[in-house]
Amino acid sequence: MLVSGVSTSPQVVEGTIQRIDLIGRTIAVLLPHGLRIFDVPAQCDIRLNGERVKFRLLQSGDRVQIPFFRKRGILAALTLEVTTRRPAMEDAGS
Repeated sequence: MLVSGVSTSPQVVEGTIQRIDLIGRTIAVLLPHGLRIFDVPAQCDIRLNGERVKFRLLQSGDRVQIPFFRKRGILAALTLEVTTRRPAMEDAGS
């Protein structure tokens, strides 16, 4: 639901990180319906494979689930739940 340009309940999307802007604190994520840019506020809880991490540890190619709010056209992440792709050699050894 939108009230005055702000969504009142978070939406959740899943996709693959394409680009990370550490200075601007944004990530570009490829979603099933296209590429979207999300702001990642300093207070955003970021979890990589279940462990809390700093924003700088994320990488292109990582899978991400993002609950977010839309505010005046800006997509602001509430949390980032990230999983890394396992290397092919590790998969072969399993």
